[in-house]
Amino acid sequence: MIRNVIIKVTLDCNIHCRYCYVQRNREYDANNRLMERSTLQILIKKISEYIKDTNDIDRFVFYWHGGEPLLAGTSFFKESFLLQQKYMPNDLFIVNTIQTNGILLNQEWIDLIKEIGYGICLSLDGPPEINDIWRKTKNGKGTYRSVLNSINLLQKNGLCPSVLSVVTPEALPHGQKIYKHFREIGITWMDFMYPFYSKIDNTLDQSIQPSKWGQFYKDVFDAWIEEGNPDVYIRMLHDFCMRILGAKTSMCSFSSDCSYVITVDPSGNIYICDDLLSYDDSLLGNIFSNSLSEINSHQNLARLSCISTLYGDNCLKCNHFSICRGGCTLFRTRKFGDFSCTHYYCQAQKSIIDHIKHYFNHLLNTEPNTNCFPELR
Repeated sequence: MIRNVIIKVTLDCNIHCRYCYVQRNREYDANNRLMERSTLQILIKKISEYIKDTNDIDRFVFYWHGGEPLLAGTSFFKESFLLQQKYMPNDLFIVNTIQTNGILLNQEWIDLIKEIGYGICLSLDGPPEINDIWRKTKNGKGTYRSVLNSINLLQKNGLCPSVLSVVTPEALPHGQKIYKHFREIGITWMDFMYPFYSKIDNTLDQSIQPSKWGQFYKDVFDAWIEEGNPDVYIRMLHDFCMRILGAKTSMCSFSSDCSYVITVDPSGNIYICDDLLSYDDSLLGNIFSNSLSEINSHQNLARLSCISTLYGDNCLKCNHFSICRGGCTLFRTRKFGDFSCTHYYCQAQKSIIDHIKHYFNHLLNTEPNTNCFPELR
C-alpha cells in the first residue's frame, strides 16, 4: 500500500557532488527538468483520491527531493502546501520533509518553512576537511561554510534541521569526530548513509571495506552513548536498538517491504523507490494517465512486498535477520531484478548489532544509571 512519495521536484542541482546518486539512477526519462505547477496539482489531487479510496491510511509522507528542490522557488512550496490543504482529508496526518544541500536557504525560505511547517534536512558529511572533498560547488569550491551558515540561520529562527551524512572513504576513521562535530554545531537528528555500492554499480571512486564501515558506526554509537543526551537521535542506531528491544522502528529498510514508496519525476512519471531505479523494472506509469490505485496494484510494485523477491535463504536463515531484516534492498542486488544476494555490508551490520547487544548486556549486569544511554524514543 503506497504511503510515501518521493517527489523529484527537479533533476537539476546548483552544486556538483562527486557521489551524486541521481547520476546513478539512469532510468529517469523526464521531458521537464523542473516540475510544472500542473503536474504538482494533479499529483496531490490523485494522492488525495487514492487516500480517500483506501481505508487504512492515516499517515502519508511527502519527501521533496531533487536534484536540489529549492531551485523550484518559494512559490512552488507555498502552492504545494495550499494544494494539500485543498485536497487532502482533514483527519490525515501529513509529513513533509525537504531534503536540500542548504546553499539557497535565506530568510525568505525560512519564513516560509516556519509558516507551512515542513521539516528540513540538510546534507553535510562532516567538518570541512571531510565534507569538502566530495561536496563541491560547480566551481570546485567546498560547500561546508555555506551549509553551516544555513544551519546557523535555521537555528537562529528556532528551527532544528536534521542532517543527512554520506559515509565517504575519508570519513571512515572519524566516526567519533564527525558525531562530536555535528553536536558542536547544534545538530540533534542525524542519519549516516551507506556509501552507494552494489554488485552492479559503484558511484564512489573506491570501494569501501564493510569492516571499516561497521567500525565507523560503532565509533558513532560509542560517542552517542558517552554523551548520554536523550535529545540526540541517530536514525539507524536508534532503530537497531529498537529492533533488539522488540519495539517498532521507522526506517523502511526494517519493514521487509519496498512497495509502499514511489518516486515521481518532474514530468509525472511514476517509479519504484528512488534507490532501486537502476536495478529493477522501475517505471510504473504516469500521474496524468494512471490513478494511484492502478499504480498500487502494478505487478512490478507488488513484487517488492514479497519475501521471495526481496530475500534469499542466506538472509532468511540468518540469526541476525530478525533485527536487521536484511538491510536496504539496494545492497542485496546481484543482477537486474534480483535482490536475493547477501547485503554488501552484511558482516558490518552484524558487527554493529553485536556491539549494541554487548552494550545492553553489560548494562543489565551493572548498577542502574539513568544517564548512561540516550532515551530510546
